[in-house]
Amino acid sequence: MKKILVVLVLLTFSISSFSAEEGSFKPSFKPDMLMFFNYGIDLDKNTNLFELNRMYLGFKAKPSENVMFRGTLDVQYDSVNGSKGAFFKYVYAEISKLIPMSKLVFGQLKTGLIDFELKHWIYREVYKSPIDSAGFDKSTDMGIALDGKIPLGLGAFHIGYFTGEGFKGASPEADKSKAFSLRASLTPFSSLDNRLKNLMFTFYYKMFAPQVSGGDSTDVLGLMLSIKCKMMILAAEYITESQGNNPSASIISLYSIFHIIPNLFDIFARIDLSDPDTDTAFDLETTFITGFKYWVAKKTSIGLSYIRSAAAQVENKINLTFTQAF
Repeated sequence: MKKILVVLVLLTFSISSFSAEEGSFKPSFKPDMLMFFNYGIDLDKNTNLFELNRMYLGFKAKPSENVMFRGTLDVQYDSVNGSKGAFFKYVYAEISKLIPMSKLVFGQLKTGLIDFELKHWIYREVYKSPIDSAGFDKSTDMGIALDGKIPLGLGAFHIGYFTGEGFKGASPEADKSKAFSLRASLTPFSSLDNRLKNLMFTFYYKMFAPQVSGGDSTDVLGLMLSIKCKMMILAAEYITESQGNNPSASIISLYSIFHIIPNLFDIFARIDLSDPDTDTAFDLETTFITGFKYWVAKKTSIGLSYIRSAAAQVENKINLTFTQAF
């Protein structure tokens, strides 16, 4: 809580420092809410479960043209253990135009990798993104980042420095648990007037410093090839985690999303091939996900998905999801 208060003080200072505006800019304040409901059926155990999977409550304020402030409360309900929890997931400010074609972000913010994935795998209510599902990184963390665009429309980049403790504060911040992240996305054919203009190559890297003196760092390396346009999203990812110089885990993820009727009806499919321990032979885990999503209204949708996981044992599940945003 002390860190959240420190962030709020810094954000207040940043807002006051950039409050002078030109032209006819009008400050804005927008509350927002997003809810994920889920009804799951386990086909193997013949059990079913209804839960409020996630709810985000927050706001976005723009007191000046170059400053945006966001605060979001994350409410979780674990129906298996019967526990509830609420904590700040986002408390950050974005300051634009300090550096041309970029913005400085600081506070408790997006780490730059998982949120980028979720712009391609857009069904977080169905299943986590590949990096998140493999447990290679956290979605948000205390830190500072620079997000910018590469000139001539050739892509974008992210550079971030984080405390490494995550937004839940499950692990204490220590001098040797910091993290550095880098992401670069290239669109070399953006000037062409065909489908290749949407082809994107993405490289990302994150290093977690050792938590004990003399220990090995943890490195996450990822590569993505994707195409994203009005009618579809196609992506292929390879992510590996290493302890020191030794690979310890990896995941390959392939997914496709087709907007059969844009903003009304989608179908999707995804397969993950993960190796949670490279030192153990024959431990490949596969996850297959397929389904559809239908928008009842602009911010209201329902979806039906089938998930098959094959690890130590095979699990088959059907999930009915309901998503509501305000």
